This record gives sequence, C-alpha cells and structure tokens, in this order.
Amino acid sequence: WGKRLINQWQGTIYLSEGISDTVSYNLDLEHSAYKEIDINGVKGYFQKFEDGILISWNYGGFYFQLSGAEGIDEMLEIAESMKAVER
Repeated sequence: WGKRLINQWQGTIYLSEGISDTVSYNLDLEHSAYKEIDINGVKGYFQKFEDGILISWNYGGFYFQLSGAEGIDEMLEIAESMKAVER
C-alpha cells in the first residue's frame, strides 16, 4: 500500500495508510534515529534513515506514513494539512 504524492516542494513523498487496529508502529531502532513528534495533537514518530525520512502516526482510526528524502519541515507540513473527510 502506498501512494506517490507529487508536491510543490522538491522530490517525491510517499503516503501509506491503513486501518490502525490492523497496523502497528514498527520502529527500526537499529538503522535509524527516531523521536516522538506531535501532529495536530496526536503522537507520531519521526525516523531519520541514511537515505530518507519516515513519519508515522494514527488519526481517526487510521494509520499513516509519509516517507521520502525531503526535509522534516516539508513532510510535517503535509502531515499536518491532512484532514478527515466524512462520507
């Protein structure tokens, strides 16, 4: 699962999503540095790898991941801009 997001910044950022009770955080502590972050009042995780970054968080019953080689500021802006849509 994953969708490529082409954005107004540089490069490509990938979005992955799933139902949060079927997906769990899988922090790679051996190959990355990580820290807890806040995304719109929800706890998430930022991981820095040698070749890119990964941001993971749960929101509204769903699990989200943004990954790419871009800077943390651009990726956080995208994460914080995501809103739930009722159908």
